[in-house]
Parts: sequence; structure tokens; C-alpha cells
Amino acid sequence: MNKTFTAEWIWLEETVKNQHVEFVCPFIWSGEGRVTLSVSSAANYAAYVNGKYVSSGQYHDFPEYKVYDEIDITEAVQKGENRLCVIGYAVNENFFWHIADVPGVIFEVSDGKNLLAKSCAGLLCRKARGYISGEVPCFSGQLGYGYSYDFTGTDQWLEGDTAGFIPAVRKEKSRELVLRPIERLKIGAPVTSAIITQGLFLTGKGDTAAGRMQTAFMAHRLINVISEEVYKPVLSYGGKRYEFHTDEAADGMYFVVDLGQESAGYLTFELELDGEATVDIGFGEHLDDLRVRSEISGRNFAMTFYCRKGINRFDDYLKRIGCRYLQFFVHAKKVTIAYAGLRPVEYPLAEKPFQLKDALHQRIYDVAVNTLRLCMHEHYEDCPWREQCQYPMDSRLQILFGYYAFGEYEYPKAALRLMSLRMRADGNLPLCSPSGLDLAIPVFSFVYMTAVREYLERTGDKAFAREVYEKCRITAERYISLMQDGMLTRDRSSKSVWNFYDWTDGMVNNWGDHEIGDSDVEFPAPLNAHFSLAMQSLVYIARKIGEAADADRYEKIYRAINEKLDAMFWDETRRLYATYSIGGELSHYAELTQSLIVCCGGASEEHKQEVLRAITQENDLYPITLSMLYYKYEALLSSSDYAEYVKKDIERQWGSMLYRNATTFWETIKGGDDFFYAGSLCHGWSALPIYIYHKYGLGLIESKEGEEYETAKRK
Repeated sequence: MNKTFTAEWIWLEETVKNQHVEFVCPFIWSGEGRVTLSVSSAANYAAYVNGKYVSSGQYHDFPEYKVYDEIDITEAVQKGENRLCVIGYAVNENFFWHIADVPGVIFEVSDGKNLLAKSCAGLLCRKARGYISGEVPCFSGQLGYGYSYDFTGTDQWLEGDTAGFIPAVRKEKSRELVLRPIERLKIGAPVTSAIITQGLFLTGKGDTAAGRMQTAFMAHRLINVISEEVYKPVLSYGGKRYEFHTDEAADGMYFVVDLGQESAGYLTFELELDGEATVDIGFGEHLDDLRVRSEISGRNFAMTFYCRKGINRFDDYLKRIGCRYLQFFVHAKKVTIAYAGLRPVEYPLAEKPFQLKDALHQRIYDVAVNTLRLCMHEHYEDCPWREQCQYPMDSRLQILFGYYAFGEYEYPKAALRLMSLRMRADGNLPLCSPSGLDLAIPVFSFVYMTAVREYLERTGDKAFAREVYEKCRITAERYISLMQDGMLTRDRSSKSVWNFYDWTDGMVNNWGDHEIGDSDVEFPAPLNAHFSLAMQSLVYIARKIGEAADADRYEKIYRAINEKLDAMFWDETRRLYATYSIGGELSHYAELTQSLIVCCGGASEEHKQEVLRAITQENDLYPITLSMLYYKYEALLSSSDYAEYVKKDIERQWGSMLYRNATTFWETIKGGDDFFYAGSLCHGWSALPIYIYHKYGLGLIESKEGEEYETAKRK
């Protein structure tokens, strides 16, 4: 539902990167009617009424597709005078999750009949007193800026202190906004955490707090040496307070806090100090370095807090973090810790009941569902720790798994729409949506068509299919126009096109692991197999929405591709499909290549049986990773002979993660050591067992959930 605001977009006249601005708007309520707050921000906001938090969490959107929240604030208001306070956040720079936009906030307060308050030029605002604006170290290139906070300059502005406020200026920006297309996120009570180790530190070297924490000298002390405690302190919000102190020569005391499991949410803590002191807080998913890995190849998973004498209570509602562990470096000789942890933030979902016969597989299923949940917030995320970005490939898998786990369709629809809103001039979808990044992966654009097909199959929502059909058709037509002899060659049209297929040697194609000469013509099997699958999906969509001529044409194209896949890439000597054909010379043999050609229908029956045997036995093929394992399992389960193999492989791979203390499933089987020690331990694509159990059963359930649907689809 669109809404044209009478309010204006407003901001400080001065604009800087990573900017936090505080706004104050008094209003009067008669005591009658339901009071609502409609609000939107360039990047994020947090709203308070009469000193009470009421909402935060801007939906990730585009400048031309601006989304607003509508929040019932009736319980927070009182008859007579009220005080609305809003912290607005503007990034003012492009990152993987955000497109630089005109900074500003816009809001209205209504009782259903009367407009009680609205943002407009002249409303009081100021540079935020707590959050530090300006360029601070980025968490990562994907997440963008981290944050720092200064308690020493804060006041009681939420309750009535208005020092330093000046009139806001109007910002020229469309006032026609779209109502948030999904539910708002739910914020839980602070989790119970525990201090699991503590001691003294000497500050390390580095230009950032994260770097200094990573290189610090840390000396463990038994808890009874620096406190009156004997056992590990359990931290509950509003619970017992713990005093720590030392007389030893050191730069301060450190504490590692365990949240008990992988979590995603807002940082909150309460510390009491005898004087002003700096507190650095790092966050991470493991303790492989015998500390939180806060600095990794330029990524900085840490925040700095400048604390005042007395109680320092922090409740963030602007920057969600994903982690299991928090590491505090308190630059003081004495501190009292009341609480340290997160307020969990989740999208509201109802899990479908599902029972497996085997305890290990049931645990795998439950952890996979938890993994999927933690990768769903404003949109699908690849991971809650390092990136929080919506990629078409990752999202297609998460959407598919979620149909079985949750049976929810509005969230997938909103994600598919968001991905479609911007298309590059070359017919590709951006790598992430929304994103200021100029990068695309062709097969991710192809996979988007399959995601639309799967949504249409389950919902029958032809109106939405028509809405995005033209974008799918543009992608298809662009790549059809690039075909040579009926097949796609490597897309070399731009340096912003990344010919990626899998995280394995020879398939990353971005860091020199598969170079080709300027005059060489390369036919990649994975690219063509993915395009065949995309054309098959587009045929289905076109027929359902009445585009019969398109459907007939695309069907001829994918059938011709399938015939040539078998003829062009089959190696008689190796009895396998090659990944690449360059000048007629075959090279590179991978599990993913075999799997994709089977999945798209390009393998002859004889060759199919040979490659299925090959990928289930010891071999020298480049192994498939968790990101693309879906295709291997789908290929194998197209034959009834390999259900037991898939079952055992799930036990081997997902079971190994459980045995290594996983509470969510990892980006790759290497865990935190992959990607130059930046591997994430919660990744949406690794929720794959949900789909496999539901669709195929593997002998682990009495009757398969979705069996009726799958049977009907085959018919």
C-alpha cells in the first residue's frame, strides 16, 4: 500500500558519512483513538515516545522504492503532552547492503482522524551525542561502517534535555512511500550469557580497536584472583552484578562472554566504572585463536565505547550483529559488570512440525532450521555475522528450504521483488539487493528465474509472475544474443561480470585460478547448464501467464543446449564431463559440472549413470562445496539408487559440524579457517538438509511432508 506523506524529509544541513542525527517532536493527544507512527529513514532509525523505545529497523530498500513502517504506539502515549524522539541514520556511501541516498527521516503521528505531529523543516535536531558520526572502521566491506559510542557527552534528551538542538532543513525526496511488505522484526529480551574466561591485557599493535585486540597480550587469571567469585558469572539482565579489580601492571582487564549459541541481535550492556575509561568490544563466532577473532584481513569486528564515571548502560537498536562470543577490553583497574549480551532479533515465523526417526538427523534438521531463521531479517542474508547481504543464489536456496520449514510466502515474494527492482544495462541482476556494488554473476541472474518459478508453483500467484516476467525475459534475451553456435561463451563483456560457479579451484574465476587468453573462446559447461535450467523455468512461467510463443521458443533453446552439453563436454577418455571447452580442448573436471549437467537434463542416460557413480566414489574431481551441494544431491536423488549415499553424506558433513560444537551450520566444511580465516559459522545455504528430508525422506520419516505436492508436480 502506497502512502503520500504530508510530512517532509528532514536532516541536518551538514552531511557527513556514517551520520547519526537526533530529532525531537512534541505532540498532544486527546486520549481518544489508536495512535500510529509512520516513519522511514535513509538507512535506519530508532524511535522513542516519552523516553520509551517503540521501533527501529528500516526495511532495506532503494531510493526509488522507499519503504515506511507503521507502528501502533498507543501504549506508549499519554493524554496531553507527549515527546517523540527519533535517531536517524544515514550511511551516505555505497556498500553491499545499501545504496547511497539523500539523507533524511520522515514521520507522521496520527490518531486515525487527526495528524498529531509530522516531520518538517524547522523541527529541532542535532548531531547525535552518543553515536560517533563520520568515518569509523568498517565491520566489513559488505556491512559497511561499524560504530563507536561516547557516553561522556550524552544527556537525557529522550526525557527532555534539548541542549544543542537547531532547526532541521528540508530534503528534496519523494514523499510517496510503500508500506513495509513483510512483518516487522521481533526483538526479544536480552539473552542470559556467561563470562567464560577473564584476565589482564597489554594493548597490541594496530590502527583499529579490532587490530589491537587481535594482537594484544592476554594473560588469564582465575576468576577468584580478580573478583570475589568462584564460579563463572552468569549474566542476566537486571540480575546480579559482578565486581572485578586488579593491582597488577596491565592496560586493563578482558572478559569473554558466551551467549550459549550463535545469535543475531542488538548489543546491550551495563558497566560501572570509577572514572572515565575506554571499553573495546569485539564480537565473533568462535574462539579458535583462544580469543575472539576481531580483525581479519581488514575487517574490524569491534566497537569502541568512551565510558564515563558511574553507570554506563547501552541499548543499541541501529546496528544488528551476529556472533556467539563478545570480548570486552576494559581499560581500567576496576569494573562492575551488570550485564553483557544481545537482544535477539528475529523475523516472526511459525515452524512446521517435522519429526525424523533418527536422533542425529533430527538434530541436524533442528539446527538447519535455526540456521535459516538467523539468516532472515529485513531480507534473506547469506550470514548474520560478516555480510548480512541478499544474493540471488543464496536466497533462492533459502526460499526453497523455507517453503518446507515454515510454509510462508509473503517474505519470499518481498525478497524476489526487491531483487528485481534494479537491473543492470547488461541484463544481469546486481550481486546483492539492494546494493551500491557494481558487480554481477550471470548464473545468479539465471537462478533468479528458478526462484520465481518455484514461488509460482507453490502459490499460483500469476500477478506477481507477470510483474517480474519482463526482467526475466530481458536476462534471457541478452544471453541468447551472446550465443555462439547455440551455446554461451564466458561473459567477458565487462570487468564487473564475475564468472563464478563454485568456491573450488578453477570455478571462482576471479583471482587467477582459471585464466584464459584474450583471443581464446571458452565454452563453460556450468554456465550453459544453469542457462538451460533458467530457460526451463522461464518456459513454465511463460505458459502459466499466457505467453505461449515465448514458452515455445525458450523450450527449443534449452533442448538444443542440452543436446550440445552432452556432445561438447563429454570426455571419452575420462568418461566424465569437462567444465570447459577452449578451442575444442576439454579441461577441468568437477563434481559440480557432472551434477549440473544431470540436473538440467543434458546427460544421456548412459553418461548419467557413469557420472553418478563417479561422484559417489573416491575420485580426483574438484569437490563440490556446501554452497552448491544442492545440485549434487538433486542429481543423485533423480535415481533411487543413491538415497542411502545422500543420507550418509549428510551424516558425515553436517554431523561433523555438530561434533565440532556447531549451533548453526557453516559456510563451508572448513569452518572459520576458510576464506583466509573469515569463514562464517552460520550460512543460509547450509540449511539444505531441510529440503532433502522433506522432499525425499531418505527413509527417515513415515510419510514425506510435501509428497502430495511433489507427486502432483511430476504429473
